[in-house]
Amino acid sequence: MFKKPFKVKSNTQMKGSDKKKLKLELTKNFPKLTADDLKDILPQKDDLSLIKILTYNGESAYFYCIEKLPIFFSKGTKLYPTLYLLWRYPNLLPFFTTASEVLPVLQGGADFMAAGVISQNPRNRFGKVNKNDSVYVNCTDNKAAVAMGECALSSQDMYMSAGRGKCVIVLHVLDDELCKFGTVVPLPQQGPVLGKNTEHEEKAKPTNDENKPPSYANTLKAKDTEPRPKPQPQIVESEPEEIEPNDDNGELEHEEVQSNELESPDDILMYCFLKALNTSMKSIKLPLLISNFYKLHMIPACPEGKTIDIKKTSFKKMSKFIQQMSVDNLIKIEEPSPGVQSITQINYSHHLISGFVDHHNSDSGTSENTKASQPQVCETYTVTAAVLPIFSEFLCKKGESMTVSQARKYTAEYIRKHQLPLPNDNSTVRLDPVLKTLIAQGNTSEVPETAKWEEIMNRVLYKMSRSFKITTDGNSGFSQKGKLPMIDIRIANKAGGKKVTLINNLEAYGINMEEFSRECQRGVAASATINQVNGLKTPQLQIQGNQINFIEKILTGKYNIPKKYINGLQFAPKKK
Repeated sequence: MFKKPFKVKSNTQMKGSDKKKLKLELTKNFPKLTADDLKDILPQKDDLSLIKILTYNGESAYFYCIEKLPIFFSKGTKLYPTLYLLWRYPNLLPFFTTASEVLPVLQGGADFMAAGVISQNPRNRFGKVNKNDSVYVNCTDNKAAVAMGECALSSQDMYMSAGRGKCVIVLHVLDDELCKFGTVVPLPQQGPVLGKNTEHEEKAKPTNDENKPPSYANTLKAKDTEPRPKPQPQIVESEPEEIEPNDDNGELEHEEVQSNELESPDDILMYCFLKALNTSMKSIKLPLLISNFYKLHMIPACPEGKTIDIKKTSFKKMSKFIQQMSVDNLIKIEEPSPGVQSITQINYSHHLISGFVDHHNSDSGTSENTKASQPQVCETYTVTAAVLPIFSEFLCKKGESMTVSQARKYTAEYIRKHQLPLPNDNSTVRLDPVLKTLIAQGNTSEVPETAKWEEIMNRVLYKMSRSFKITTDGNSGFSQKGKLPMIDIRIANKAGGKKVTLINNLEAYGINMEEFSRECQRGVAASATINQVNGLKTPQLQIQGNQINFIEKILTGKYNIPKKYINGLQFAPKKK
């Protein structure tokens, strides 16, 4: 944003009232700032200037200066701290750590890629951030911020993509034009992040023989370079059995990777390909982009302790591998546009696919044996004082719970026992004093002498207390008084006319949100994010695009949720 010189449109000194408004904005945007911090950042006697600029790409922006030192800048309605402020308050934003060799690449105008993230805890490598959250980047040898911007993906999406793609869209970097504006402060030394001689630092440093940056720095320079995926936990596979090579063109022979060991990168690649086709791909509607197939299906299918490294295989590129699979008649592919490949058909009769056997159940979530928890919903009604005269004849006590069918059964037996149905009209019931009191709406003098069966049944249920119980996989589950909340599905419009699907109350039905989110990511090849929304008791799931048809299919098919408990299915796109 500030990598090239900008044009100053106005420079206005702000009044005391403007400072108060800015403090309120800072409190909303940065809850971690205390009242003392705000007094320190915006001293009452120091001059505060608001500077409006026009960036090199024609965007309007603002930044705030205290005594010619930039402390905040804004893009749209959002405020961002400058590096100077982050040096004073490093806990203001979450951060990612990288090698110092990456800094020149960021200063050259590149965004920060997920492959460059270094952490001592690989399982929590990307922390807990959401898409568009403000974050900063520091180096292993210095905690001080060297760049800041917005998250390009959520932590979950970075993990699901195995550390591929952008991590931070850089808005402000050390020694850019914003740093050079007004007072220039050198980068402070705040101590190392990971300590000296860590495993990550040793890997990040260039070797003595080759004076070049590490692999993740090269990844930042070249967008088409494929970063190494995140290592998966280790699994032991069986010895591969060789398949006869294709004699016609001398292509590389394929091996039946069903063994206890996967030695070569080609073995791992073929194993992940076959496993993806035999598991998660069986429920996917084709065509599917090769990029989504690799990211959402092959990477999760990778054995524990192994990684897919395309550059170490004999194919070197994923496109060449997919082309070979098409030549060998395992799949059919098309190119809807130059350089973009899609899988249009899978040949499940091919001996490599039909004969594939995975001797180990991986925890990757792609195995067919992995079944989702299927919640069972049971609505119950509790006997109250208003209906006790009916149910007491069947030895039911006040406060006793029963199902809808049981309540209707006891009510029908009461009517027959007292010979209340009219002889000439079985659909009409003569009201006795108990039923008259039940039907009465406050004025007993206006109660009719007869009523329909269904009206009496509905009135009985209305006078009873409702509750519901949800059990999962035969466990005790949980119960709650009141009406069962429905799974609410709605479509929202985002910036640029893009649509997203929002799903609420999934956890009320005992559904694991992370498991459901991964299922949606694989099923529709779109990002899915779990958000905490103010006013909602349970987390909200957000999926790109209108995915109601898929959500209905998975809820009613895999999770056995009746449609009567799902609201919003009418907003599904009409099938052509």
